[in-house]
Amino acid sequence: MLNRLRRLSPKTLKADLSAGLTTALVAIPDGIASAILAGLNPIHGLYALMIGTPIAAMLASSQFMYVANTGALAIGTGGALEGYSGEDKVAALVVLVLLAGLIQLGLGLLKLGGLVRFVANAVLIGFMTGVAVRIILSQLGELNGYHAEGSNAMMRTLDWLLHLRHSDLASTALGLGTLALVFVLNRTRLAQLGMAIALVAATVLAALAGLNSVATLADTTLIPDGLPPLVVPQWEMVATLLPSAAGLAIIALVQGVGVSKTVPNPDGTYPNISRDFAAKGVANVASGMFAGMPVGGTMSETAVSLKAGARSRWAG
Repeated sequence: MLNRLRRLSPKTLKADLSAGLTTALVAIPDGIASAILAGLNPIHGLYALMIGTPIAAMLASSQFMYVANTGALAIGTGGALEGYSGEDKVAALVVLVLLAGLIQLGLGLLKLGGLVRFVANAVLIGFMTGVAVRIILSQLGELNGYHAEGSNAMMRTLDWLLHLRHSDLASTALGLGTLALVFVLNRTRLAQLGMAIALVAATVLAALAGLNSVATLADTTLIPDGLPPLVVPQWEMVATLLPSAAGLAIIALVQGVGVSKTVPNPDGTYPNISRDFAAKGVANVASGMFAGMPVGGTMSETAVSLKAGARSRWAG
């Protein structure tokens, strides 16, 4: 970590600031969305970015890997916490993320990063495709304002299709318009900021047009002020949550390996996967202690950061 801090240079400061700002503008709304996807207060996604992300950045072997909330981890977290509500849900989140971090840290210290070479590419592609489908199905009701009912995602999707006539026109128009704006911006020079621009534009439009039927975060949850408080874990939940924590730990590690194995460091060498395991473990332990969601290596934000930094260096 000290060597990394020593490499800070005025010559690269512009590129670093550009990459950091661009990535933050993308990661913040993504963190909010991940928490909502997990059925949590959006603040828990932001806590993860505030605590887990900088710790992973300082400790990881990979100098470019961005560690943050991911869709796969959000779905896994939501499934693990499905039987909890209220304060018990937050308490379970703390223990779940702590356990996942300890498992990751243990695997890293035991230098077991090489085990991921046995994971087939077809498995990863199938897994990520399933995650994408699950995310889309879970957010259909948020898109058009009709919250479907059912015992699982497929049954809720069927209920949603059968009740399209109950859609809120303002919510549907705003949602589809936001998607269209992201799609268009992705084909321009503003591609890296497309999601952030679309989010701000849609929010401003809803406020100026007085679209009161469009649900906002304030309508569904309370966002507290100030820094995240330190939380004391309820260790009696360990036995119940340990299997889910192990699953989350593996998901986060496998996702991060995709970055570690494909994005070399500036000197041309590839990161030490076991050290990255340990770094994400420490990051998740810290995130859990402050009621943050689990974090893992994400290729999308890593790519955003790389492109933003490269553009800034070229322009300078």
